[in-house]
Amino acid sequence: MEIVAAVGIAAVAAVVVNLGIGSLARQITSVGDFGPLNPAAFLPLTLLGVVAGAAGWAAVRRNAKRPASLLRRLVPSVVLASFVPDIALYFVASVGVTPILVLMVMHLAVAVISVPVFSLVLPVVDEAATVEPVALAGSR
Repeated sequence: MEIVAAVGIAAVAAVVVNLGIGSLARQITSVGDFGPLNPAAFLPLTLLGVVAGAAGWAAVRRNAKRPASLLRRLVPSVVLASFVPDIALYFVASVGVTPILVLMVMHLAVAVISVPVFSLVLPVVDEAATVEPVALAGSR
């Protein structure tokens, strides 16, 4: 049930923020008919990003010995990997760099919103390191 709450909170916030980013981009740039900045295109992907992030977070939380440490490395790596389709789109579509940067900002927005929500609702803690006592030379 916790994961449903986390997804719901993060999804609503990410949708609102990405709608704002998309609206602002359409007002101040000439992205007009650039399909990926149409809400019908980016809203389902925003939701997919939140759901995939929550699923990944939950899997790491459940299975990793040191989930906090793993997530500190995994989250930035996944966000960077999410830029790959945007970069590819830059070379395929002749729209310039601004719309591509807007898409990347949307990816960052989903992460910046989701990670604190997941941290609060689905907290992760690394297991305490177990240290075996070491006998000092000359001691019994």
